[in-house]
This record gives sequence, C-alpha cells and structure tokens, in this order.
Amino acid sequence: MAAPPTYRAVDGAATASVFTWSDTNGDGIHDPQEQPLPWVTTRVAYPDFLTGSYAWGHAWLFKPGCATACWQGEAVSVKTPPGYAPTTPLQVSLAGDDRDYYFGFHLKNEDALVSFPREPSCYLAFAHRGARLADFHNSQDRH
Repeated sequence: MAAPPTYRAVDGAATASVFTWSDTNGDGIHDPQEQPLPWVTTRVAYPDFLTGSYAWGHAWLFKPGCATACWQGEAVSVKTPPGYAPTTPLQVSLAGDDRDYYFGFHLKNEDALVSFPREPSCYLAFAHRGARLADFHNSQDRH
C-alpha cells in the first residue's frame, strides 16, 4: 500500500494589528489618558482596511507561495485623518508575524474633522475616508 501524500503549506500572509490614537500632547507616545482614534485607513500593500470603533484594525496581504516569514519586505501604513497631523511615522516595516503597530495623530484643525451624528457605520467611514466599499475586508475591533 502506498503512503498517503504529504502536504506542505505554500501560501501565507503578511499581517499587522494596528492601533490609532489621538496624541493630545503630540509626543508620539501613547499615554494612558489619550483616547483611541477610530476609523483610520490602514494597509499592508493593498487593499485598504479601517480601524474599528475601538481604533484597532487588522491589515493583511495574501502572499501566494510564501510558507514562512511572509512579513519580510512588507510595511504597514496609515492615512492621516482629516484635521490631524501624524506624530509617528505613517509607514513602518513589518517586524514579524502579526505584531501590533501604533500610529498617533495630533488634532490640528477641528473645522476639518469629519463628524457623524451617531456612531459611524462602516459604510459612512469608508465614504468619508475615501476608500471604496468593495475594498472592505472585515476590519475587526479589539478590546
């Protein structure tokens, strides 16, 4: 009797968990009293993802033919929300499998803020951030 075939994973993904916050003192360090900044567009290559209502998001890039260390050579980036200025780099090279990356923004122009009458839906967040709804891929909130 012949031995059953063996299988080896040959596809993988570069992944990043992203947290965005309102850096009120502008020092680029997330302090305990500084509030999360939700609905920020983030990406690892393409497509765009959004951080959720708790300001956590999960961006990823499918990498066919990559079985290990698929994060190498990839970066995670964010888009500056209207009315804010970045206090951390907008792009960071990935440093390992599924790590957490923090991006801070300091409020510069309150008049430019996008306002919502109540908790924004993913649809409104996409429309206001310039991303296409077709690019949405289950941006998950983390507690």
